[in-house]
Amino acid sequence: LVSESGRNIKDMIQRLQEKVPRELYFSHRAVFIVGEREAQIGISDILDQFARDPENRMRNLILVAKGEKAADVLAVSTVLEKIPGQEIKQIEKQETGTMITMLDFMMASSSEGMVPVAPAIRTVEGGTNKQGQQKLMLAGTAVFKDLKLVGYLNNQETRGFLWMTGKMHKGFITAYIPEGRGSVTLSLTSAKRDVKPIFDKGHIVFEVKLEGKGQIEENDTNLNLSDPKSMMIVKKALDRQVFKYVLRSFKMAQVYDADVFGFGLEIDRHSPKRWDKIKDKWDTLFREAVLHLRVDIKPLRPGIIGPPLQMKEDEVKKPSS
Repeated sequence: LVSESGRNIKDMIQRLQEKVPRELYFSHRAVFIVGEREAQIGISDILDQFARDPENRMRNLILVAKGEKAADVLAVSTVLEKIPGQEIKQIEKQETGTMITMLDFMMASSSEGMVPVAPAIRTVEGGTNKQGQQKLMLAGTAVFKDLKLVGYLNNQETRGFLWMTGKMHKGFITAYIPEGRGSVTLSLTSAKRDVKPIFDKGHIVFEVKLEGKGQIEENDTNLNLSDPKSMMIVKKALDRQVFKYVLRSFKMAQVYDADVFGFGLEIDRHSPKRWDKIKDKWDTLFREAVLHLRVDIKPLRPGIIGPPLQMKEDEVKKPSS
């Protein structure tokens, strides 16, 4: 690692070049990491320089080092890749969390009716830099307002955010089923969302419908999933789990007064004239908005087997008719 300080970013780069025997070439950069303290102060100067310099690639991923400096993240040992930046890029590409490019971030920051977010990353606590030990992990989603970090969505709230923004392309849903004394995990094969703003006597209500389909990948309950009634029990449990993720995400966004979902854009799309009247007070209106949520998760297949093979026949629960 080589570091330097300066009056602004270009001044810093010039001073940095005096230390490095090769020309700095930023088109090869894969990720852009902002330390938490810098993010809290504000990153408008960073974005300005990034947008002006043609060497910067707008498809670079942007991340926030949660609770740390960016240098702390870049100083860890890697496991599968040669350098931390490449390892972070590959972790992001698995789409298990938020994946935001600099272009995405800038478009969100310049749009009316939503605020920008970025994935958060941190070093694994209690670990060492021993070879072969993973030291990096995603840590939810960083929420910005006025280009300043205001807080985070945790990993579960991030899943709700992905559902609400239509970015839940793949992943798993694990739900506990009291009737079966265990959990079931579904692997998503498709997901979609529909948002409709409704104006009711001065209140704004968002009707959101979330749909998903997938295959059961794991069943440690005593339910026979080849039975349609058991599958209905599983479906309801999966619906409840997604509902909980999304509701927690929505409530946390309201705590930050930050429309991370782009609901303001939905109002603008459905009723531009109404949006022109309320956009200046959208923070307050979003804080008071109501969410009407419907979730429909369809487990299409129970996997290769029906009842759990590890259980005796009399241990498998048969739903009553």
